[in-house]
Amino acid sequence: MEKYSSRKIDEFRRLILPIELRAKMGLSSKEDKTKRFYVTLQRVGHIIVMQPTDKDTENSRKIDELGRISFSGDIIEEMDWGIRKPVEIYYVDDRMAIFK
Repeated sequence: MEKYSSRKIDEFRRLILPIELRAKMGLSSKEDKTKRFYVTLQRVGHIIVMQPTDKDTENSRKIDELGRISFSGDIIEEMDWGIRKPVEIYYVDDRMAIFK
């Protein structure tokens, strides 16, 4: 497990993913600025595990051009994350893990 950073969720329930981690996971493109990137979300206890996907599905979230991902209010509440409270971001087995 490799720790990348601690980040805070903003008032719009978004989290900015570190650019190095997005590049490592293939979630950014310097050549194609219009390409859309998605991650699937899976809740495992008090951890959200994110994995890259090509599809926009019910369990996926879009990463915007600035590397932000939005979480629903339900996820924020269930995970006991607060606005402007830090969460930890780790890289584990080609996946991202986020927890408080």
